[in-house]
Amino acid sequence: MKGYIANIPSDKGIPALQIERKLLEINDLIQSRVKEFFYEDFGVNLKRFDLAAIEVDKESAGYSELRRITAEQQTKTIDAQTDINIRNLDDTQRINAENVEESLRIQREEAQRKQKLQSESQHLQAHQINQQAVVLTAAADSLGNMGRMDLGGGGDVGGHGHGSGGMNPVSMMTGMALGGAMGGQMANMMNQMGQNIQQPQMTPPPPPQIQYSISVNGQTAGPFNWAQLQEMVLNGQLTKTVHVWKQGMAAWDFAGNVQELASLFAMVPPPPPPAVSPPPPPSA
Repeated sequence: MKGYIANIPSDKGIPALQIERKLLEINDLIQSRVKEFFYEDFGVNLKRFDLAAIEVDKESAGYSELRRITAEQQTKTIDAQTDINIRNLDDTQRINAENVEESLRIQREEAQRKQKLQSESQHLQAHQINQQAVVLTAAADSLGNMGRMDLGGGGDVGGHGHGSGGMNPVSMMTGMALGGAMGGQMANMMNQMGQNIQQPQMTPPPPPQIQYSISVNGQTAGPFNWAQLQEMVLNGQLTKTVHVWKQGMAAWDFAGNVQELASLFAMVPPPPPPAVSPPPPPSA
């Protein structure tokens, strides 16, 4: 039986250094084995077996060596787990920082792309107006030349003809009418171009994106935008004593200490006044 107990740590997965604290578990293992022997050898049905103690020779060299090896393994395991936790924390912070930087980069690129498209659109409109002005100028010149043409090309049969270089009143009137119409069209195009150029300058810049993370009872959540923060204040989830943080802050701070969030708490109404009992009616 002594040899069976000695094999329990390897056979049953019970650490040798903890064998004295596993008496109940070892007791059940021995009882099942001894009960079988008693019944087969003596015909006795063993009802109960109690294991009072297991004595380990703690002065032996093997026990001391086992304790030393176990302690070293535990120390290495704790050190390795600590290193893994630190690396995981560093990786998490690095990934969060990279995500924030990537989001800012995308926002910058989108703003630059929008500005570039806006500038290209303005230049395209100016180019179109220039081309239309060239066409209208050429048309006006042609109409002017028509107004300077002769009414007739040559002399009559008797040799008495009209002199060359005479004015054609019909062509002149036509040229003046069309020239006025083209001048009005050019004026409209210039006005439209001025409105399109001034419109982007009158558009206010987009409001800054406010993103805050919050920490409650050691649990961090967020980041949340301004609308979400407003709703959390109204629901009582965000108070002045809750820690908050955003990109650029050196450390976490109470929400009540952040000047940017002061207007959030100004929206919360004060508690209602206590109920006042009406005065008793006057006695008759």
